[in-house]
Amino acid sequence: MTRAAVLLALLLALPSTAAAQGVPDCDPAVMFGVTLTSEEDGFDGVPPVATHEIVVKADFTTGYASRVRVTPPQGVRQIATSGENTSLIAPNASSVDMTVSWRQSRDPSDPNADPDDPATGCAASRVIPVALLSTRPSHAVKPRLWRQLVKSGFSDIAIVPALKRPDLSPLEVSARTTSRVAFPPASAKPRTMAVPMRTADQEKYRTRLPNKAYMTVAQGCRFYYVTCATPFGPGGVFTEVARLYLDDRALNRGIEKGDVNGSLDLLARSQPNKISARYGIMVEARPGGVREGHPRPFGYDVQVRQSGRLIARLRQAGRCVEQRLPQGLFTSCRIARMSYQLH
Repeated sequence: MTRAAVLLALLLALPSTAAAQGVPDCDPAVMFGVTLTSEEDGFDGVPPVATHEIVVKADFTTGYASRVRVTPPQGVRQIATSGENTSLIAPNASSVDMTVSWRQSRDPSDPNADPDDPATGCAASRVIPVALLSTRPSHAVKPRLWRQLVKSGFSDIAIVPALKRPDLSPLEVSARTTSRVAFPPASAKPRTMAVPMRTADQEKYRTRLPNKAYMTVAQGCRFYYVTCATPFGPGGVFTEVARLYLDDRALNRGIEKGDVNGSLDLLARSQPNKISARYGIMVEARPGGVREGHPRPFGYDVQVRQSGRLIARLRQAGRCVEQRLPQGLFTSCRIARMSYQLH
């Protein structure tokens, strides 16, 4: 007999893992009682909110249980799990059904029974709903210089989460542009970018991004901007997305919110999950790619949605021209149409 044949015979002689470790199902009459406690991840005692990172823990009231697992339903992202505890991203719903599985003794009155012994143990599971608090929607806020900016073709709008029970689903930005003095048609293919608001959604990327302070327009178009404007390319509109920093003055009053009129951190469309925007974003659309002596028509339609709800829609159309004056080159734009929907 060859060596391979001997090994095969030995393997066949061994009991399977399932046979060695399997235990029968528990009789419903002896199943342990189990309850679930849940809270916001990192905030003891705070009730769980839909779309947030939450922690769920199983507690057994009638005996010792082994191999406890707490799992969410299919389609719900589980971040980490350790025995009776599991952390997950709560769905945007009023509750989430959690499945608790475990092993226990068949005779709860026997203190020496081994839950993992097929002769004395059994397997059980229950589906228990966990209630979730509803979220409050994010909303659009105009920055301080809004009125002056829109006259020059600029549309800057901040999208900020609610102060209490905010919706932390990703913010979905879409932008359509055209090289005509018109709003882009709905049939035009948009450029999109989804911005995460949860730390758990952040990802690491291998590609190193160029320094934002010293990058060229070409690098910005390649790595950062949602849409780009170059003198010889179509569109004629830059669309950028930046995250808001925490408002220090509000924080001194005990309020955590983004600073709409403060510094911004430009986000990269090529690496959308590199960093989360917990306190909101600033979306800017502006005409560009203008050359001296060559009027540049433009039109844009920029939208921001969250959980399927429209938060902001920015539309402008006009024509820009670069003129040489005694003070130097200046770009001026004449706006033909504008429309804004802010919620």
